[in-house]
Amino acid sequence: MKIDELISIMQNLIIYRGQVSFVHPEYRKFHDGLTHFIIDNDFENSVEWKNIQPYLLIKGNQVLTNDEANYILQNLEELKRKFLQKERNSTRDNCYFIIMHPQIKKVSQEKFLSGYYADSVECAFKEINFRLKSLYKNHKNTELDGKNLMFAIFNSENKNNQRLLTFESLDSESGKNVQEGYMYIFAGAIQAIRNPKAHENMIISKEDAIERLVFASLLMKKIDTALEFSSVKEE
Repeated sequence: MKIDELISIMQNLIIYRGQVSFVHPEYRKFHDGLTHFIIDNDFENSVEWKNIQPYLLIKGNQVLTNDEANYILQNLEELKRKFLQKERNSTRDNCYFIIMHPQIKKVSQEKFLSGYYADSVECAFKEINFRLKSLYKNHKNTELDGKNLMFAIFNSENKNNQRLLTFESLDSESGKNVQEGYMYIFAGAIQAIRNPKAHENMIISKEDAIERLVFASLLMKKIDTALEFSSVKEE
């Protein structure tokens, strides 16, 4: 049930002027609707819900006075304000993922929108590592992980024929610099950012998470570029 419907029911109950039985059909509808609304929108710990709860007991021999109903209504209006703010924030937060790589969006969006910022970042960089790990194992028949995988798969000098992915032609110094640069960027990202919760005293705010997720998305897109340039297929 929507918050406006709940407010409307309570307003209609107040019109009865006097007292409303807790077994009144409209009150029971209000009670059940509000309870679901609170749970669905994670408002269990809100001040407004704590204010309202004592007045929601359903007992056949008790009634809801108009003063109590008005008090509930005041808290409902504040909950509506919070709900609308939450919806605006959610819409804005979803916009961040419009530009992100589909694989980053798939593994991180839900956790980010639920407020699990460190988890969203961890999932993004683990997905990068997993994608490259699977590629390397399938094409080189060798299993590597973390920074060692990055140094092998993007090996700028192609020692022991380790390199699998190239970003652009290595015939020029510029191309070699790009290859070496991204090799270190991938290795550093996986080593430093893959598990933000592992670093003591590190607080991941929403802003921190957005910056790291955009970076992860860039790395995923660079993998796409390297796959195309290197004519390497993903299974």
